[in-house]
Amino acid sequence: MNERGEITESTIANLVVRLDGALWTPPLGSGLLPGVLRADLLARGEIRQRVLTSHDLARAEEVWLINSVRRWRRAVLVA
Repeated sequence: MNERGEITESTIANLVVRLDGALWTPPLGSGLLPGVLRADLLARGEIRQRVLTSHDLARAEEVWLINSVRRWRRAVLVA
């Protein structure tokens, strides 16, 4: 999370969430690293960018951590 309360990334992966059926990742303006897999998915139109908040994360239908080595890994949120 950045200083504005926006969700960014994990220490080794970018974040993708499913909200209302669409796949979203935070924009680079939120302060995250671009990520090779993230860039490829964006270029192919498989994911889109939007600012994500903790509220978005809590209501997400699915959450993944992605990177070019581990690919897509489903994340489980623990309160």
